[in-house]
Amino acid sequence: MTASAPVYVDGEYQGIVGIDATLQEVENALLNQRWGTVYAFMLNAEGRALVHPLLTPSDELTSDPIYPDITELEAEEGTPQFDAFTEQVRAKMLAGETG
Repeated sequence: MTASAPVYVDGEYQGIVGIDATLQEVENALLNQRWGTVYAFMLNAEGRALVHPLLTPSDELTSDPIYPDITELEAEEGTPQFDAFTEQVRAKMLAGETG
């Protein structure tokens, strides 16, 4: 995957900066970061988990990956753990917003 962004200094375009990384590299970086009970994950534009601690790592897959909706993974004994705030954050992520 590739990420890039324009670089501006004092409002003047200076160039572009970018990085290329494989999904496995991104997955390793995300899954190796834990802060107590908090962890990182990555969603696609439809809210499906591409990287999550409960998914089989991509280098261990023996068949096509299944990307479940994040609400399916973030559940305890089948009960979704998404409260109103978490659902608001999810909606902003899917809309491409920050905050």
